Amino acid sequence: MKILLQTTLLLFFAYSSQAQIDLKNLDGNISSQEIKGLEILDENGTNQLLIDPSSDNYLKITVKSEELYVASLCICNEQDEVTVLHASAALGQILYKKEGDGWVTNQKFDWQLREVDMKDATIAKRNQYLQDNGWVANTMNMGNAGETEFIIDRKAFAGKLKLAIGLMTAENPNSIVGIPSDGAGDCADHKLVAGPPKTNYKFSPGQWLEVNE
Repeated sequence: MKILLQTTLLLFFAYSSQAQIDLKNLDGNISSQEIKGLEILDENGTNQLLIDPSSDNYLKITVKSEELYVASLCICNEQDEVTVLHASAALGQILYKKEGDGWVTNQKFDWQLREVDMKDATIAKRNQYLQDNGWVANTMNMGNAGETEFIIDRKAFAGKLKLAIGLMTAENPNSIVGIPSDGAGDCADHKLVAGPPKTNYKFSPGQWLEVNE
């Protein structure tokens, strides 16, 4: 009986953990109901960066914008590391670490998740990407143009975070739209957003948007 009870509890907690996030809604379509629960962090023209204040274990960052080729979200943690979360026709990430007065990397983007369908097998791949990398997003070829949602696991990105984003619009891909508009700095660098990025940048997270624990 004791073993059966322990097994039942383990299955319950495993199911509860898995049920905390439902990637069946990560389809590139931000419904009118979903938008009601979001708060605007900042905006640049018609381009908005929003947050779901009800998020707990997962941080949900949403972009409502004109049509995009790339949404490139920069996250700085309390260890002075900047992770660039790149969503275009595929997903990729790069980690920059603080060295002197700049941030340096030796990584390159590893492009994954080009699938645009919502089949169970594809959703399972997105779940695996979230487990492996601590985040996932829809790509630009999914859903409505200019509707992008990043889901970020707070276990992988803990503590106070500072955010900025660079957006490559379809209308003017040579000019990156930064949010915050007056503080995105190198997060809105064209090579960082479009690729291939440089190995070092002078990010300015002190001017970015702060998200507390």
